[in-house]
Amino acid sequence: ADVWNAHHEGADAVTELAIVLAEASRISTSYESFQTFADNFFVRFPIDTHFFMEIAKLRAFRVLWQAFAKAYNVDVSPFVP
Repeated sequence: ADVWNAHHEGADAVTELAIVLAEASRISTSYESFQTFADNFFVRFPIDTHFFMEIAKLRAFRVLWQAFAKAYNVDVSPFVP
């Protein structure tokens, strides 16, 4: 999911998050399982000069993605290096 255009057209962080989750919902229906979809899903968030807001957006997405996957009974624990 790519929200580059939405960001540069004036979308705020909440709208960008909503767009990504809506796009994820739409794309996931074409996969046999949500786990397969989750393993192949990537998001491109643009990062602007409002650094604290952008960090908050990325952290919020991590929490929202876990809740989104939990609705499909899939555990997508955050990546820990």
